[in-house]
Amino acid sequence: MKYKDSPAKFKLVESGAFYFINGAEGSCDKGQRLAVKVLSHKHAGGSCAAPTPSATPSSSPNGSSSNIVPPPAKAPKPNAARSINVGVSSMVMIALVAVAMA
Repeated sequence: MKYKDSPAKFKLVESGAFYFINGAEGSCDKGQRLAVKVLSHKHAGGSCAAPTPSATPSSSPNGSSSNIVPPPAKAPKPNAARSINVGVSSMVMIALVAVAMA
């Protein structure tokens, strides 16, 4: 799926892993990716690290589109994605606000 309007809104209505990237060229190389794990209401327990998407879609011509990438086939290693930078934290907050406003 591609979104051309900014900010993009995506309603998370089912549990599972969702991956988002910015369509601007080089954004994935800079670590500007977002992985969201939606838990079911039955889920009880702690958090786990999200895997890094294995596929990188081509960049968008206007540089502002967001893409949804399907989850990778392999299960993540226990120590995957331990560190998080400020850019990813900001994207998580933006996504949560967008979902809350939807």
